[in-house]
Amino acid sequence: VFVDDDPIKGVQDFSFLKCYVLAVGKDRIDLSLRKSRTGVELIPASQDGDTTSDGAAKLEPAPDPEIASVGDLHPGQVVRGYVKAVTDQGSYVHLGRNVDGRVKITYLTDGFVKDFKSLHPVGKLVRAKVLK
Repeated sequence: VFVDDDPIKGVQDFSFLKCYVLAVGKDRIDLSLRKSRTGVELIPASQDGDTTSDGAAKLEPAPDPEIASVGDLHPGQVVRGYVKAVTDQGSYVHLGRNVDGRVKITYLTDGFVKDFKSLHPVGKLVRAKVLK
C-alpha cells in the first residue's frame, strides 16, 4: 500500500491487508506490502471515486518490479524505495529486501538546497533513477 510517503496511511485497527510473507523466523515474520509482491495497489476511494460494491478501495496492477538483487537494476531505470539513512555525503535508499542504493548529495535535487537532510528524512518514500 503506497500512498503518499506513508505505506500504511489510512489503515486502521482490524483492517484486512493483502501482504506477502517474505520469511518466517523463530521470533519474527517478515511481511511485504510492496505492490510488486502482492500484485495490487490500493487506491483510496477519496482519490478517484472508484470503489467496490462494499465501498472498499479500488485495486490496480502493480507498477514497479521487485528488486531482489543488484542484477535487477539497469541504468535509466526509475525505482522507488525508502530512505534508510542520511549522511553528510548523501542518502541511502532501501530498494529491496537485500538491496540498498546510495544517492550522492549532487544528485538529491536539481538545485541548491542548504539543508538537504530535511528534504530526505529516514522513512520517506522516494523515486530515483539508476545511473550506473
